[in-house]
Amino acid sequence: MSPSLMVYVPAILCLFLLIHQVRRKHTSNLSLPPGPKGLPVLGNLLDLDGRQPWITFTQWASTHGNIIYCRLLGLPVVVLQSQEVAKALLENRSSIYSDRPPISTRKAIGSEFNTAQLRYSDEWRLHRRIFHQSFRPEAADAYLPTQLHKAHQLLQGIIETPERYQRHIELFASSVIMSAVYDYDAKPKDDPLLLAADKAIKVFVEVASTRTAIILETFPFLLKLPAWFPGATLKRLAIQSQKNSAAMVDIPFRYARERVMTATSNRCMISESYERIDSHNNSDEFELALKSSSATAFIGMPHSFSRATLT
Repeated sequence: MSPSLMVYVPAILCLFLLIHQVRRKHTSNLSLPPGPKGLPVLGNLLDLDGRQPWITFTQWASTHGNIIYCRLLGLPVVVLQSQEVAKALLENRSSIYSDRPPISTRKAIGSEFNTAQLRYSDEWRLHRRIFHQSFRPEAADAYLPTQLHKAHQLLQGIIETPERYQRHIELFASSVIMSAVYDYDAKPKDDPLLLAADKAIKVFVEVASTRTAIILETFPFLLKLPAWFPGATLKRLAIQSQKNSAAMVDIPFRYARERVMTATSNRCMISESYERIDSHNNSDEFELALKSSSATAFIGMPHSFSRATLT
């Protein structure tokens, strides 16, 4: 170890331990929900399944209930493990719990568009209004013919290649939302936009997983390392995620906007929203919110749907 590292590494460790002790002292006086015991400093980080954290949360809930407190690298985390609890707190008491903690890594990993990570603000309210107007129950009925058409394609694909049933279900979910959001008719096989989106989402999920996100929030200097630096894997992933996410957000939106401008678009989230853009004071702000919320709809709905269907 070089002399400089012999000085800086212990200093960083001491600083981290000091921060941990301050946080621990601050939370020790709070009335917290039950949860698993963790290790000093690391907390429950090693207990968490990094790729499928919901499995760990389900195991914890069987012992501690549906409101769980844990620590991840000293950061306090409360897990809501049932729909009833989430609705009671986040919907019925939304005036208290609507806000989200700040996420300092959003820009570095290319997730600035993600509505789910926005703080409670005018921007968040604009995103929410766009979602509500596009996917309220009476508006969602208009998408039923597309869902039926894609369901027929799903069944045909399963009949022809049953061994690829998981991929067929993923394609069904993605193509339905692509049609509803962008009026884009995805090809049944090797669609370029869906392949690009899948590539972006896989990298994004890896760099934005619970464990990785906690590490980056605790040690943000990891994203300031040069990409060539030995061991800077997270930095390289962040750069790739940022590049992929930009393409995933921009390309389908430009496609849909062009169809709207040339009056060739069918009913979709983009075309309906553009009909309301004149009523908004800042059209540039509205267009950015529309682009971001439509990308959020795409990455959220099909993948949560396919995962729920497969389980």
